[in-house]
Amino acid sequence: MSLPLVWMADALRAAGCTVVEEDGWKTRGRPRSFAPIGIMFHHDASPDGETSNGADVIINGRPGLEGPLGNLWLAYSGTWHCIAAGSANHAGEGDGSWGDIDDGNHDTIGIETDHTTDEQWTTGQRSEALRGTDALRRHMGMSDAQVHRRILAHKEWAPSRKVDPDPMDMDAARANLIAYDPAAEDGFMNRTECKCTVAEAIPANEWTTLRVRDTSAQGALRGVVAGPCGYVLNASVALQRAPQGTAVMLQAVETGHELDDLHNGRDIDMRGAVEDEGVEHFTFAAQGHLAEGEWLRLRVNPAAAVSVTEVRASVTTW
Repeated sequence: MSLPLVWMADALRAAGCTVVEEDGWKTRGRPRSFAPIGIMFHHDASPDGETSNGADVIINGRPGLEGPLGNLWLAYSGTWHCIAAGSANHAGEGDGSWGDIDDGNHDTIGIETDHTTDEQWTTGQRSEALRGTDALRRHMGMSDAQVHRRILAHKEWAPSRKVDPDPMDMDAARANLIAYDPAAEDGFMNRTECKCTVAEAIPANEWTTLRVRDTSAQGALRGVVAGPCGYVLNASVALQRAPQGTAVMLQAVETGHELDDLHNGRDIDMRGAVEDEGVEHFTFAAQGHLAEGEWLRLRVNPAAAVSVTEVRASVTTW
């Protein structure tokens, strides 16, 4: 008897995804009923960076839990690995039903990703997660309205015991999926590289907006990118003359206000503390969706006066 998900590899490839079909995936699955109507995201809790044997773990399981542990594994590079066309041990017991999902293992395709808590997704993973999930949900006949009830994270299914996939914002992910147009320019996404040099000192204990210049444009932009769009941002800020131990907060802010008025913006990421006196580079990633008239901007708040020597931003939009 054919298992329910034998179509996955063909659907992903038709959308332009890179796919690896693991040996035996079309006949692999747990011996139980399986009729997926939704999709659940996880991370595999592997060490930071690329995991060479990650697909093997998802196929074979771990002590105390038999494989397969998911139907698909999304590698560090953004390559999709087909693991099992039948039911997998990925969801476990939930804290109750979620949307249209009553049984996580029975009702959802399990997607495991090669990252862990406090590790950012790679740009390849983020973009391919969107492309591949769009292909899966369209093949399943899932409407935009059903996206909000049938695509979820493990941390939404079992919030009392799970945090994965960290740091994925599922509300933004679902909005991005609905807004995604596979027929857009380049068939998928547009990428912009931005940078700027800041000579002025940044005062202590104040939020200072960083003006980022598009390398293909003249003059400073009001922000990194303008809506409407979904986006994935990877940013790097270089600080100088920062005393060791200085706490520094960096934020990406979604706002429709003027450049220096970010009080009502949506703060979506922050981190930082200076480890060594001198030049310090901070990097962070964020994802979200901008409405018409909104901008994505960057700002910094150090506990001591510092200089920002350079800001680089790589943003992918669709």
